[in-house]
Amino acid sequence: MKIDSDKRIDFEKLRKFDHERTNIFISILFETFFVIIPFLVIWICIGPFWNLSVNEASRFKNYYDNLPAREVILIFITFLTILFVVLLNFISYYLKLQKEDSFTFTLAISLMFFSFIVNDIWIFKVSMSFIWPVRLALMFIFAFFGILIGVFITTFLRNRRFLIEEEDEKFFIENYNKKNLTQQELKRLEKANKFHNDIIEKNNRYELMIMQFDNKYETFVSNKKLKKMNEKEKKLRNKKNKK
Repeated sequence: MKIDSDKRIDFEKLRKFDHERTNIFISILFETFFVIIPFLVIWICIGPFWNLSVNEASRFKNYYDNLPAREVILIFITFLTILFVVLLNFISYYLKLQKEDSFTFTLAISLMFFSFIVNDIWIFKVSMSFIWPVRLALMFIFAFFGILIGVFITTFLRNRRFLIEEEDEKFFIENYNKKNLTQQELKRLEKANKFHNDIIEKNNRYELMIMQFDNKYETFVSNKKLKKMNEKEKKLRNKKNKK
């Protein structure tokens, strides 16, 4: 017995449309609570900015001056936070809370905050008129490198997932009607069968959405054409009536 052609998964067609992105609300929540807030806490608690001579009038002083080898400790803690945030991202990815694209956002934001905090060690030695242009330029450079690393990780993980999915689909097609499979093969077949059905269902939903959109667009275009035709006829009638 063979699988019907319409039940087979067309991976090339399916992946032309990028609908494998992290839900926007999950992404915003993760980046806010697990990336932005931790770095803001570091900046407030041990960031050099608050204790600099330019802020002597400020009543708020943090713990930066109390740190032993403070520059080294600050860089170490900030770098450790990047690793911790990336680890949390991997955990959320393997729990299927986020997709591969989340690593790009996480690394870009993390390295941008790393630059923002760590460069305060020396940046106020620059002329005051150049502080913010230099600070912003460095933040963008660090964010750019974060995007590059994030895109590399995203591409690697996505290609790895694609390979596993295609191998599972191949295994499913070859073995779904076989008997006397081992326990390990049965488990893999069950996993491949679930994936197959999920993808078919997702693909059907997506095609239905595209069809509904096309129908609405065609209706909109036909209504617009009809409206133009009615307007032309109205103008012609008005011209005849004037004559």
